[in-house]
Amino acid sequence: MEEKTFQIFRAGQHKDMSGAVVSMSRSQLQSIARAYNTSLYSAPLQIGHARSPAPRSYGTVQRLDMLGDKLYATASVNDELVALVRDGSYRNRSASFMKPDAPGNPTPGAYYLDHVAFLGAQPPAVKGMDPLNFSEIGYRTRELVTSSRSRSLLQFAQATGEFTNASPLAQNALRRRLAESGIDVHSVF
Repeated sequence: MEEKTFQIFRAGQHKDMSGAVVSMSRSQLQSIARAYNTSLYSAPLQIGHARSPAPRSYGTVQRLDMLGDKLYATASVNDELVALVRDGSYRNRSASFMKPDAPGNPTPGAYYLDHVAFLGAQPPAVKGMDPLNFSEIGYRTRELVTSSRSRSLLQFAQATGEFTNASPLAQNALRRRLAESGIDVHSVF
């Protein structure tokens, strides 16, 4: 399993698969992110939106975060899904939310993340999201930052060459980890 952070939704009006227009405000998404609690329910990662038969889980969402009007998931992702995303088989993803009055909703009265579907040829309802690539930046960065503070900034910059392709949330998390490790972030990025 690898931990990955990626965008799953953004505020605005979107047309779902059945043609219905769905509106989600920034404040609604912030509420969803704050209410997400894995001890109540962990949203699975799955291929497609199928409900029956029960889909296979390729990981689970551990945390939700907002950055601007975008909702990001940090998830434990199994190696098979990481490989499928990296080879281009699944370039899109789509978040599904439980409605406030849905049976089984762990937070009655509010929306709650049900699952994140990975889509092959099917386009997502939410257009214009960050590219999904599951680059290795998280692994390489963690390895460098935790293994030694004495590594040169040049080695660090070479190892994290995919930084500019990472989501803004992942970039901010990287900057935070570097600052906590005593690396001068401004001299690198």
